[in-house]
Amino acid sequence: MNEAAFRAMLTRAVRRRWLTRTQAQAYLRQFQAGQIAPAQLPAAPRFVRPTALRSGQRDALQDQFERDAAALVETFVIRSNVEQWHRETAQTLANYLLAQALSADPSRADMSMVVTAITEQQSFLQRFAEALAIALLAGLLPSPKALTARLQLYSGAGRALWYLRYELRYDGPGIVVDYDSVDDKGTCAPCIEAERGGPYLMGQGPMPGAVCRGRGRCRCQRRSRYDLAAYQRLALRQ
Repeated sequence: MNEAAFRAMLTRAVRRRWLTRTQAQAYLRQFQAGQIAPAQLPAAPRFVRPTALRSGQRDALQDQFERDAAALVETFVIRSNVEQWHRETAQTLANYLLAQALSADPSRADMSMVVTAITEQQSFLQRFAEALAIALLAGLLPSPKALTARLQLYSGAGRALWYLRYELRYDGPGIVVDYDSVDDKGTCAPCIEAERGGPYLMGQGPMPGAVCRGRGRCRCQRRSRYDLAAYQRLALRQ
């Protein structure tokens, strides 16, 4: 990260009230004096393209991403290298989102929704990495358990992307979809409300993993069925 990118990071940190202006100015002086190493800072914001494709089914891919997230945190704890952790995590996330998209519809050539998902999730990851770097500069190290739990939440975006791609693949007249929330004590209110609010047109409405408060912990589903009357009623609202 160069000085311009570091200044931009500090500006965002002050705006988010992670730092005071005085603290930000002190960190800038340390950076200019070479007292802050590149490894202590996240990579500069950029779009990270997928480089590897892992095949598999929706839930298996989600579970694997969560294992990968735990491994990335373990490596970070050993190395304390924010930049390397950020780069490797961004790449793992991009690969995961592409894998989920292709698992849902390997024939769909349009990758625009995949690019949108990657861009959005990498912006969230950038904020996470900047918060982590600032915490470390202040001498604060979040627990590995907390870091892992935070990172695993990103798996929910892949679940939501899978349903969106899958439903657009099989959309047709008369087809509607119900949100099927997991009926247990851990089911969150937004997922329950999503179930009650159905049915929905294919590719529309709340998606598991996106609306859920648990994000990556979500295991709710959307199930399609033929209901011409419901389809016509929903289509008239468009």
